Amino acid sequence: MEKFNYSLQDQQKNKEQEKFVTRRMVIKIGSSTITCGTENLDVIFMENITRQVSVLFHSGVEVMIVTSGAVASGGKKGSEFGQTKLIMGWGETLKKHGVTEIASYLLTDNDLVGGIGERLKNKLKHGVSIINGQDAVNDLVGSKICKDNDKLAGFLAKSIGADTLLLLTDKDGVLDKDGKTIGILDPTAEVVIFDESKEVFNGGIDSKVRVAREFNGRAIIADGRMDNAILKVAQGKKVGTEVKSIQPLFFNFLEKFGADFGILVGADQDNLANFICNANC
Repeated sequence: MEKFNYSLQDQQKNKEQEKFVTRRMVIKIGSSTITCGTENLDVIFMENITRQVSVLFHSGVEVMIVTSGAVASGGKKGSEFGQTKLIMGWGETLKKHGVTEIASYLLTDNDLVGGIGERLKNKLKHGVSIINGQDAVNDLVGSKICKDNDKLAGFLAKSIGADTLLLLTDKDGVLDKDGKTIGILDPTAEVVIFDESKEVFNGGIDSKVRVAREFNGRAIIADGRMDNAILKVAQGKKVGTEVKSIQPLFFNFLEKFGADFGILVGADQDNLANFICNANC
């Protein structure tokens, strides 16, 4: 009989993992949330986020942070200056909470090819990844994904096989016409934006809803400044708005009518991928 020798550290990590329903999470943080509407990064907020992330990381949960804030914190000088402050800020606050292995990436659409999901997924085993779109370049080349960090977070969450996508903003979640938080948003429900997010840099609640609906996993839109929002989501607790995926409906449609498009679901993945790409472009 094969024997397995687990170290005390491995046993503790397995015990800690039992607290969480998620094993791999992508967290997207909006610009107004991280700067509180100013041109300065809110370091206290960042330390609160990294405190929660460190708990997950040391418990064996893999975490990727997709962060906005370079444009806002760069001000009139430009995102190039804000980017430096942003990445250094995350690095310093993560190290304060015991996460010393940190990978950072500035991405353009051209980087999202050639198996980037597997490369990024492998890095998560060793540390926390901090990702942002390369704003200075993406503005010039007319980026379709990396210019919008909501879209980038959704793309990466699917690429690395994350089970949870958490979109943190400056609202409690998706609000109905009466200003009340919608606990669960069905995939076909009409969204009435009661009060738009202050995230004026490509984001906003509507963008987050679209991204969340396209993710085939747990997708949550929540207030980034809620007490322990990240840990609560990782524990499976109700926070903000859980957005149900439209993908099951889409694949049910393809099972019934896919032959009309020349697609055999489960057998013709290349054509299926092309169909989805053409539908989204």
